[in-house]
Order: sequence, then structure tokens, then C-alpha cells
Amino acid sequence: MMELPTYSHQKFPIEQMQKYHLSCPYNKMNQEIKIKALNQLKKQIENWIDEDKIFSDITTKTLQLNGEGVITFFSKNKNDFIVAGIDFVSFIFNYVSKLKKTKFKIFPLKRDGDIVSENQKILNIVGNLPFLFSFERLSLNLLARLSGIASETRKMADICSRYGVEFCATRKTTPGLRYLEKYAVMIGGGATHRLNLQDGILIKDNHIETIGGSKALLDFFIKNKNKLQKISKPIEIEVQKEEDLTYALSICEIIGKATIMLDNISKDKIPTLISKIRQFSSDKKIDIKIEISGGIRPSNIEDYAKLKPDRISAGYITLSPQVPDISADIKSI
Repeated sequence: MMELPTYSHQKFPIEQMQKYHLSCPYNKMNQEIKIKALNQLKKQIENWIDEDKIFSDITTKTLQLNGEGVITFFSKNKNDFIVAGIDFVSFIFNYVSKLKKTKFKIFPLKRDGDIVSENQKILNIVGNLPFLFSFERLSLNLLARLSGIASETRKMADICSRYGVEFCATRKTTPGLRYLEKYAVMIGGGATHRLNLQDGILIKDNHIETIGGSKALLDFFIKNKNKLQKISKPIEIEVQKEEDLTYALSICEIIGKATIMLDNISKDKIPTLISKIRQFSSDKKIDIKIEISGGIRPSNIEDYAKLKPDRISAGYITLSPQVPDISADIKSI
């Protein structure tokens, strides 16, 4: 059984989510992410309908399945999971209702963020039987993927919270689904990190290599100090080698506030690097946040959380989450 914290109404409350969002400079308001997700859904839905040829379902037409019906989405998953995407599935059927001038009655039995156990029902929708069949797979795919992301996030964010560490997603999302997947992260209790490239400056290894190395990057910041100090967006510098940390710290001193990302550095070396960063931040009286990234999984995240960075980020939760087994029953009425 998946280990999950227990809350009243089996709901992950908003105040609990917010405690994970302490230090991430890229974090957005929860409502803003949901609005962006809904807007993305509106843009994608026609593509999805066309992709699956939903209005050309020859199986349903051949069998002459007409009239009214009810579809029930429920869990076949052996372990508990966190559901996400109920409102989006509801939106899809409301969209079809307007497009095809039909009516659906939607009865949510769970809310996004609820814990769902095996055989528990999630959502009932009553309406046009052929459309229930045609939109079944699209709805299941969306609900399962977002629930998988929310559930994996919850496990990892909960572990991080025990050590006062924030857990963040990355930009390693499915093309065309970023805001929907970031919404699922939020439902699971994670922070967004950057939503897009304009949210913050993240100087990674390829940037550093292209500019000529860590020393060349420092020289660039020294040369452009006055201009760079006026940047209001958060600045983060990736460090992959211990010898590059000195350059990154010097850059932090120039701009006065920044984040250092320790990326793919062996776990046994991280405590020394964190100690150096904390000491430098204290001595120079500048705000330097520490992020650990690279190869983070549910199986090892606690080892990294114990090292007490400010936050941990993982592409795993949006790249390869464990998707729960959600099914649907359709009946004529």
C-alpha cells in the first residue's frame, strides 16, 4: 500500500500544499496554473478529437449503439493513488455538449487531490451513449496520466517536507501538456520551478560550455555587472563539478541573490558543497538557495532530502510516473 499522509475528507488541503512552496522563486499561484491548464486544454481538444477520429467511431456506429447511457470512471489500481484531472474530463464533455448540441449530466464522486482506493468510483457522466464510447479513451488517458503525476509528486513532496525541503517539477514535460502536467504536480503538493523560459534565468552546463567555461562565465558577469544586477527575474547557476563551485559563488556575490543547482553530483560530495555554500552565504551576507537535481527517484529522494538543500527537483515525475489503473464502465439507460 502506498504510504500517504491522512487528511480530513481524504483531501490534500491547500495550506498543506503551500508549505512545500517556501523557497522556489519560480512558483506560481495555484489558481493561475489551473487557468493556464484549462486554456491549454481548450487549445488541444480539437487536436485530440482529430487524432482519435472521435466523431468517426465506426465500432459504435456499426453496432448501432444509440440513446442515453452512463459512464462510470473507477479505480482498478491495487494501491491508493491521488486523483487529478476530474475537472478537465468534465470540461471535455461540456465542450462536446456545446459542439454537438447534446446534454451531459456530470456527477463527480471525488475531487482533485482526493485519495482513491481500489474499486472506488471517481466520476459518473450521463448522456449521449455514442459519445460516451467515443470519448472514453481520451478521458481515461488524461485522468490516468495526471493522477500518476499527482501521486508520484505526493510521495516525493511528502518525504521532502519532513526535512523542510521543497520539491519541484521541471520543464521535462510532454509537449503540449505542460500546464496540465504542472497542475497535476501542484495537486500532488509540488512546486512548479520554471513554467517556461521567461520565468527565470537558469544557466546550465551547455550555456557554460558555449560561453567558454566557468571562468569565462564569471568574467562575463564581472564585465556586465551593472546591467545584470538590475535583472528582476531569479537567476540560477548549475554546478556539475566541485571545482566550478568557486566561480558560481563569485557570480552569486556579484548579483547579490541567486540559486546554485548541484546537478548530478555524487551524494557523498554534496554535504561538503552545501557547507561551503552556506558558509559563503553567511560570510558575504547574500541570499543563496541550494537545489539538488539529477537522478532523483522515490527510492533515493530521502537520502538527498536529509542533506537539507532548499529544494529538490526531479524530471522523473513528469517523464515517467507510475500511472494508476483507471477504468470505465459504460451502460445503456
